Amino acid sequence: MDISINTLERTTDNNVVITAHWNAAITDGDFNASAYGSQSFTRTDDSPTLIPFNDLTEDVVIGWLELGSLEDSLLAQIEEKKNPTTAQSVPW
Repeated sequence: MDISINTLERTTDNNVVITAHWNAAITDGDFNASAYGSQSFTRTDDSPTLIPFNDLTEDVVIGWLELGSLEDSLLAQIEEKKNPTTAQSVPW
């Protein structure tokens, strides 16, 4: 699964990231599936050490994401495209 970060929202007073907007995609031959989402973050006493905004990398931010079963969902979309279980049409 390929994940990319589109943009980050941050506070202007201390540059703390509060939201990451992301894309995820999987390709299997001629079939593909993708998803877009955003995740908000709140710093607490249990948060890891703050990384200065200018030192962040895309890999670090991707590591913060909680995508759960997203990959399974995208693979299911591809399987449905390969072997459709429904069709849309009209008889005329």
